[in-house]
Amino acid sequence: MSLIKKRGFKGLLSVFSLALLFSSHLYGEEIKEATPYSYYQGIELDIQDSNSPFFWLELPPEAYINSAYPKTLQDVRVFNGTGDEVPSALFYDAEKSISTSNISFVPQRLIAQVDNVKSQNEYLDDQQYLLVEAIPGKVTRIELPNMQRKQQTNYQAYLLTRDQTKNKEMLAQSLNLDWAKSEKEWQAKVFIYASNDKKDWVNISANQPIMNLKLDSGTIASNTIELLRGDSAVLNAPYLMAIVVSAPEVLVPDLQKVNATANILNSTRRQQVFHFEMTNDGVSREHIIYQLASSQPLSELQVKLQQSNRVIPLKIEYSSENIDDWKLLRNIVAYNQVTDGESVSNPTIALNGEMIRKLRITALKGSWEESPPRIDGQRDGINIIFNMQGAAPYLLVWGNKQANLDKMTYSDLIGKPYGVDEVMSHYPELYATDKVIELGGVERLSSIELVDDDVNWMTIALWVLLFIGIIVLLYFCWYLFKEINASDKDTSNDL
Repeated sequence: MSLIKKRGFKGLLSVFSLALLFSSHLYGEEIKEATPYSYYQGIELDIQDSNSPFFWLELPPEAYINSAYPKTLQDVRVFNGTGDEVPSALFYDAEKSISTSNISFVPQRLIAQVDNVKSQNEYLDDQQYLLVEAIPGKVTRIELPNMQRKQQTNYQAYLLTRDQTKNKEMLAQSLNLDWAKSEKEWQAKVFIYASNDKKDWVNISANQPIMNLKLDSGTIASNTIELLRGDSAVLNAPYLMAIVVSAPEVLVPDLQKVNATANILNSTRRQQVFHFEMTNDGVSREHIIYQLASSQPLSELQVKLQQSNRVIPLKIEYSSENIDDWKLLRNIVAYNQVTDGESVSNPTIALNGEMIRKLRITALKGSWEESPPRIDGQRDGINIIFNMQGAAPYLLVWGNKQANLDKMTYSDLIGKPYGVDEVMSHYPELYATDKVIELGGVERLSSIELVDDDVNWMTIALWVLLFIGIIVLLYFCWYLFKEINASDKDTSNDL
């Protein structure tokens, strides 16, 4: 009887040990690495010169749109011709450093009146001129560009004197006009001129709308004036003149403070542009929804009216995902003014990398009729550099939810303390072919399965054997407890 019990105990122990051994073997089985078919899409790389150890290229638009991680692009990789992943690293074109400086101007109200003297030239006779006394006792004749003579119009003129104690060399890029508070609605247009001596004036901004409107949702104001673009010396002038033009029934408040901004851009990054497509949801003359193919971390947003010489206050809302969870982005005044054949539009909206998928645009006043605004977004463009290992052809791939974030930098990869410009000049640039290759299917963007589907049966077997092992262990404990009780009973009977 004792021998049978010992054999039964040893048999159970053998089964349990075998289960644990086989389970450990399966658990320790190495999972195969990802292959190109673990990714959604890819593009073949054209390599002409194979002498360089490293190559770099700009990511194609499809990599941004169809990545499973559009913010980090951590699933963008490079494979060689034998299906092995090669070391790679993402990097920007340059390190971006932008600083903003403020320039103060002191406003002074000037005496201004309409010049009603007719010219012998019919063309000049149709233009609007003002007589402004910028220097006491001396009148200057100012032309208002692209503005016809009107009888019933109000004009205000201000001399803006620059604070010469700070930022003398800065070129003003925009003006922020601070008006006295008013309980009434008002809107007007502004013309800006620059001068070094208060005698000769150069127009640097024309027909820019300003307003303060009362809405149910609050107040919408437009007080920022974009100045002439470029490095023109007039943007550094010590004197500016602001001429405000309004309808006779409109009372424009007094101008109290003026500040100019100058952005100092130490370096720039290449921008990847995405065009927002209109959807069929909410289309009307006052309300429309735009959408990208996927969410993107945008740095700028450009809203451009299709009509000329029109001003429309807009409410802009956004959603990060493909759902109607709307958040207010900004209220702006969109305009597209044409002066002397040149178009002046509202400035771009600066963003801080907000993830944006959908936009809802609402006209607060006015209408775009049959031509809604065109909207483009921009994000910082990204490049990839990789080490050439193995045989060609090489494949750039993206779209894998299982891809981990690789923290390797381009400096770690190449092993040299190069700056971005040096990397791009030392190593050859590649260009992707135009044909996008479908690899593992769109389900790779959301799949939560293991990278290699061939190991699924091993996972199932592992769990089954672990369950059997637990059952065997419980039976072993019960059997041992039973044997101990039986042994104690026999000992008691012997006594």
